[in-house]
Amino acid sequence: MTMIGIGISPCLDMGGGAGAFTPSAITGILDWGVTDLGVVVDGANTTWTWRVAGMAFTAANANAPTVNATDATLNNLQTLSFIRANSDRLIATSGVDRPAPATTPTHILLLLKQDTWNASAGIFSAGTQNLAIFQSGTTPNIALNNNATANADAGAVLSTWVLLETLFTGSTGDIVRIKGDETPTTGASAGNNNPSSTWTLGSNAGLTAFAGLTIYFGAVLSQAIAAGDRTALLTWLAARIGTSAPWTP
Repeated sequence: MTMIGIGISPCLDMGGGAGAFTPSAITGILDWGVTDLGVVVDGANTTWTWRVAGMAFTAANANAPTVNATDATLNNLQTLSFIRANSDRLIATSGVDRPAPATTPTHILLLLKQDTWNASAGIFSAGTQNLAIFQSGTTPNIALNNNATANADAGAVLSTWVLLETLFTGSTGDIVRIKGDETPTTGASAGNNNPSSTWTLGSNAGLTAFAGLTIYFGAVLSQAIAAGDRTALLTWLAARIGTSAPWTP
């Protein structure tokens, strides 16, 4: 077994010591991960295991993302690049089972960079057309779909790191927000499907439309992130990224 990214910053103190913030402290957090922690390459598989529920995203090497041990675009941190032409994806077959979003909302956050763009390419999904985040319409739009396409936002310019925040509520309160372009895109409902527990990164759930992107951070919450938690998260991420941070908290 080969461990990747074993040099863990003190900022990632999993013990929750006094004054040490980690995303585990966010109200409503279900699971979260950074790609310089929990990425394991073992024989024919690459696995990225998250921190709270231990959700493990896994792919065989033929379709696994590339491990960038030192990504110069993000202060030489370790990242994962999904190459669309290689059908790269990671799948968590025991993901967090979420109810229909009108019953309990789901907030998904991803620190990512769109490397290439292809209409309808999947970034994240939890089953066919469930909690789907995808490249929609014309570049560089990202939209939601939980049975209906909604709230496309063009703030994630290609080759630029952004924090993508998506809130599924089963109502017109559904949101796409990209840090740096603070005005959320909202007003249309993405639908109220009951999602699957099969979570997919880098593709739609049908494994037919793959996105070209690089990821550093992901999180899933059972509610819209509170303002104080969002500020703490942005500060924590910026401290890890340093001068390459794509925003000022």
